Amino acid sequence: MKIGGLWKKFPVHYVFGANTDVGKTIFSTALLRHLANENSLYIKPISTGDLNEADDGHVNRYVSQINSHCLSQLSTPCSPHLALQLESKVRDTTEEPHVNDQVVLSKLNDTLHSHISKVRTGYGLIETAGGVLSPTLNGSLQADLYRSMRFPAILVGDARLGGLSATISSLESLKSRGFDVDAIAMFTSPDDPYKNAEYLPQYLKGVLGETKVISIPSSLPPPRGLDTDIRDELEMMDNYYFRLTDSGAFGEIQEIIDTNHAERVSTLDSIPERALSSVWYPFSQHREITRDTITTIDSAYGDFFATAKPNEESMLRPSFDGSASWWTQSLGHGDHQLAQTAAYAAGRYGHVIFANTAHEPAVKLAETILDYSQNPRLSKCFYTDNGSTGTEVAVKMALNAYIKRKKSESSKPREIGILGLKGSYHGDTIGCLDMSEPSIYNEKVPWYTGRGHWLDYPTVAMRDGKWTVSVPESLKSELGCCEQSFDSLTDVFAIRNNKKYREYIEKEVKRLLDSGREFGAVMMEPVILGAGGMNLVDPEFQRALVDVARNSDIFKETHVDSDTTWSGLPVIYDEVFTGLYRLGTFTAAQLLQVFPDISVHAKILTGGILPMSVTLASESIYDSFLSDSKADALLHGHSYTAHPIGCSVAINTLGRLKTMEQDSEGPWAPFKQDWKSSKVTETWSCWSEDLLNHVSASEKISGAFAIGSVLAITFKDESGGGYASTASVELQKYLAKGQGADDWNVHARVLGNVLYLMASQSSKPQELEAIQQRVRTYFQ
Repeated sequence: MKIGGLWKKFPVHYVFGANTDVGKTIFSTALLRHLANENSLYIKPISTGDLNEADDGHVNRYVSQINSHCLSQLSTPCSPHLALQLESKVRDTTEEPHVNDQVVLSKLNDTLHSHISKVRTGYGLIETAGGVLSPTLNGSLQADLYRSMRFPAILVGDARLGGLSATISSLESLKSRGFDVDAIAMFTSPDDPYKNAEYLPQYLKGVLGETKVISIPSSLPPPRGLDTDIRDELEMMDNYYFRLTDSGAFGEIQEIIDTNHAERVSTLDSIPERALSSVWYPFSQHREITRDTITTIDSAYGDFFATAKPNEESMLRPSFDGSASWWTQSLGHGDHQLAQTAAYAAGRYGHVIFANTAHEPAVKLAETILDYSQNPRLSKCFYTDNGSTGTEVAVKMALNAYIKRKKSESSKPREIGILGLKGSYHGDTIGCLDMSEPSIYNEKVPWYTGRGHWLDYPTVAMRDGKWTVSVPESLKSELGCCEQSFDSLTDVFAIRNNKKYREYIEKEVKRLLDSGREFGAVMMEPVILGAGGMNLVDPEFQRALVDVARNSDIFKETHVDSDTTWSGLPVIYDEVFTGLYRLGTFTAAQLLQVFPDISVHAKILTGGILPMSVTLASESIYDSFLSDSKADALLHGHSYTAHPIGCSVAINTLGRLKTMEQDSEGPWAPFKQDWKSSKVTETWSCWSEDLLNHVSASEKISGAFAIGSVLAITFKDESGGGYASTASVELQKYLAKGQGADDWNVHARVLGNVLYLMASQSSKPQELEAIQQRVRTYFQ
């Protein structure tokens, strides 16, 4: 949880180099001498080479009263990853037997917090090793290792021949990872032949932000000779630093540091007020919003935000992103692979029209998602911009196919409805609202009509340590009043051929048809109804609904259901929330073992980078739009249809998630072992079953469940629950309190009396365990 760092009166900067031997240590020493602040801090996280030549030792020699630290020193003078391989023994400053990147990060965090908490004011410099993209101890890149803490950087440029390319590449590498680069400092001799420092400002203007280039009018000192007397060297270097700090360059750098730091502090502090005056928030009653209720996010990395702590010296804390940024995250925030993928596509394509054109990312993504879905019914991919429009397209497809086949029987196509489940939610646009029963989301929208019928259903949750299927009061006369208990969630998902479910659904739908109602499609969120309250539907009930839709005689269907054609009613799965490994499998349909004719996917699709949705359809659905008239085509689209950036990012996201699924020793292995899951159809979660046992025994809750990356806890509410309930707010506030040395907390969303937590597909067991422990403590 080492993320973010900002202190009101103690600016901290990374010192990166465009290359090795560009003068990072000379720069750091000179700057610290110029600052002349006895509270200042110098840290060298990783150092290689002769201990007598170590950079922290150099700083100690030439800066008086400096607090300097080397966190890990390896004696072999080469790249840290290679030095670690070559050395059998590592001199570690705390004499730990092992050193690695995470140990170094932890020490860096602890050293900073310990020092700054004592002195409060001063300056901090963290000098990296080698170049921006030099490998670290474990072979990752320095820019990636230090990204989580995201201190602003000063880049020491390369004044040598070829140095322009190295400096610009280094700057782009830092910027693409989300670093703020306050300045580029470059040592230039009076007779500098290459003029790199003169060219850079011309190039950077309007290209990579307001990064200033500071020319330090001096050559780097010559290397120490083998026969140089130590006293002569000390005097020579001391005089060198006097001349260097008198040049004015370091006064300019200090001004940049002070000005930019003050602006960061001011900006972070001002955001809530500015938001109140200019932003209209989604899903929010603005009379309840104040400056104090707005969480300012400075940055994000992995599963955590760096959020503001108003009126405190240490202004940022790590906050676990408990909604996976409203259900879009899969590979963590600040993922550089996704950023690079997006940048490549933006550089190659930007956006290009997708009407009767094609580009490789769109074609490849369509092929990939159809292949990974393992649904023999699906053969075509239609692109839209988000989940709402994706589901609207799905309904257009289904209703068109239904009307084309049933046109002789239907004289009023506009009265055809959707058959679905209570509590469904398919999006916010007008058409999507009509696909759901009346609720807090749509009742006050003037054009809402509610085109359909929505069945009640049994739900699944753990209660008192037992997986239980409960029948709602409205269905007890039809389905029986007894709860069913199961040994595992996998047993709940096993096909049980519940005849009562099928008989009830068939009877209810026949009653509606006999009363004059007509339905053109079945539409449901498979397994979990998300925004409607995180309801885990008994999978057997959803199977029964699909079976009735396809095979019941009540629809007077002459076509036989098969992998190539639909029968009865087209079946739509809205997997915007539940799909793409959210529940541990590529599609939620794989858990049900019953596949749709149309499915919709979004959110996780693009790894939390930008919006995109796909609607997948069968050949028979596609064929219903074919004719000699353009008026019969699917006339739907938007300007950014199949934008290459989104398609490219989606390919990268799905490919990496597929690799995680196939890796038996990969990041999901510990979770699957905990849930004793080894097959695709066996359920598992990154939230432990032990946590569910603990929580489900509480008298405060009516049930809890975990599957895939989702944990949902439903609180009892005498008023009946629902979206307007406040029953879960107490736990939400408890999780929001700071904990531990880093003062970390959990940013969680609630759905009325339901609090849910959502991990990403790349969450680490040790980080989730810390959050689970907090939940356990609340329910003690």
